[in-house]
Amino acid sequence: MMADFGKMEDVDSWVKQNGEEKLREAVQIGTLHASSERVARAWIDRKERIDAELERAAAVAAARDAAESAKSSAFWTMVAAAAAAVGAIATAAQAYWSARS
Repeated sequence: MMADFGKMEDVDSWVKQNGEEKLREAVQIGTLHASSERVARAWIDRKERIDAELERAAAVAAARDAAESAKSSAFWTMVAAAAAAVGAIATAAQAYWSARS
């Protein structure tokens, strides 16, 4: 395969037509001109950095969602405990007043 990449946009266009795997294969086996290979390697590096950043962002979002869920769960657990405490106090007060009468 002889492709001539002068800039990243050339690689973008080529990958859309032929696929990223073919680009990686061409770089690996050395079928590109040196200047085109440098541009192709830069494109691959950029793609890998973008993919890694997207994965990190997804992990952060998932962690944030889990923290919010845990916080919400803890809040409702606290509300349920408070309601149980109020119920216990009401039961104790009722028993006290019943015993006094």
